[in-house]
Amino acid sequence: EAPADTPTKDTIQQPDAPEVQPTDQVETETEPDTQPDALVTDTPDTADTGDTATGNAEATLAAPDTAPMGATIPVSWTGPDDDKDFISIAEPGAPRYVAFGYTESGNPTDVLIPDTPGTYELRYQRGDGGQVLARQLIEVTLVTATLDAPPDGPAGADVSVTWTGPDYPGDFIGIGAPGQRYQRFQITELGSPASIRLPTKPGAYEIRYYLRRGGKVLVTRPFTVTE
Repeated sequence: EAPADTPTKDTIQQPDAPEVQPTDQVETETEPDTQPDALVTDTPDTADTGDTATGNAEATLAAPDTAPMGATIPVSWTGPDDDKDFISIAEPGAPRYVAFGYTESGNPTDVLIPDTPGTYELRYQRGDGGQVLARQLIEVTLVTATLDAPPDGPAGADVSVTWTGPDYPGDFIGIGAPGQRYQRFQITELGSPASIRLPTKPGAYEIRYYLRRGGKVLVTRPFTVTE
């Protein structure tokens, strides 16, 4: 059994992706999530246990020098590939990683890039204790999105929202009151423009472009629901 400070598959809790058809209008309290099973973004339990190891246990990493935030990238590696070894991404020097993929899922291993731009490092970590065998710096770059929609619409009607953005699997266009969760959404993979069913309560709302991971909002547009 893996130590308590090592990620295990039991820690992976990812809701099913919403089954949205082009004509469906979704009202939900669960954010859409279509992350591959091998990608983990729960609060990590494994710390970086020290400097990069040398000696009998060795590893290498090969990945792009840059990647857009929220993307999933393949990371090629060599290493022992022992039980629950994993490739992680973290801020340099940080004891905790942001996301990881198990080496047993294949080579290259898919790793989900953080949704905040900046300098990070990829790591090959041992499943038994989290020892780091290799590191590689990677620069996470900004991604942007745009929204175009009318300024208002009657309660319960459908509104057409033209958008641009990264269109990652599971990204979605949502509408909600300022400072609150979205009430209705449509996933971007259904195309632009998105058709969103408006809330039934008149008032001030926002149309938003959400990244699949963590619900990060890339852009908002004010919208008024009328009677």
